[in-house]
Amino acid sequence: MKITGSVALVTGANGGLGEAIALRLQDEGAELVLTGRRRDAIEPLAKKLGGRMVIADLARREDVRRSWMKPGPSISSSRTPPSPRAVARRDG
Repeated sequence: MKITGSVALVTGANGGLGEAIALRLQDEGAELVLTGRRRDAIEPLAKKLGGRMVIADLARREDVRRSWMKPGPSISSSRTPPSPRAVARRDG
């Protein structure tokens, strides 16, 4: 599977498994959007990997909506994640 240049949304990136997945996706060339509930945990990882961060609890509908409407600051990339509709059109 080719992922170089793709945008990967990693939920729970501030946990051990999420961080490991983010590292692997970065190694494969993906641009990262990292989500987590705690800024103090997600921000260092976003800086380390050069990804965009979104502070959100994805169990809350409002946070999910906000994460797509207004992505967090980009640490080193100016790209924003595609909207859910754009993803559905592209993949559908």
